[in-house]
Amino acid sequence: MRMLSSEKPFGLTIVLDANGNAQGDLFSDDGESIDTIGSKAYFYATYKWSSRDRQLQINVAENSYSQMANLILDSLTIYGLDETLSTITVGGKELHPTTRPQTQITDVIGLGLPMDKSHTVSWTGSGTTVVIPPEALTTNPKYRVDCHPDPGQFHSISLSD
Repeated sequence: MRMLSSEKPFGLTIVLDANGNAQGDLFSDDGESIDTIGSKAYFYATYKWSSRDRQLQINVAENSYSQMANLILDSLTIYGLDETLSTITVGGKELHPTTRPQTQITDVIGLGLPMDKSHTVSWTGSGTTVVIPPEALTTNPKYRVDCHPDPGQFHSISLSD
């Protein structure tokens, strides 16, 4: 997982493993003070996505960096979902994510979650995502992987079942 920010709203990028899970953390301090860990003048949160549980757990473990109260998590970009999300629910608010055409990439915009608080994001799905690769990926040798030591023996990679 990777967080993107300056003083703009945060965006969380989630890249799922083969089991549909991802986890990461965020540490932030003022970038100038010495020994912020010893003086506990920092922010630390963990992020855990579970496709099976249909939840993103955001757990603020240390919140002693006051600047985080001024920031929000406003978007999610999820890579590798096996289903199409229909509704995201957090804090009583429902959002409708969008899936990019012919991908397993889903975007959620407008979360408006304060960064200095813990949150649970849940969702409902509307079926399995089927990604149909462009014809060039299955027919053009440029996109094939040669897994054999003998030259000219190509095998294409199937991107969908």
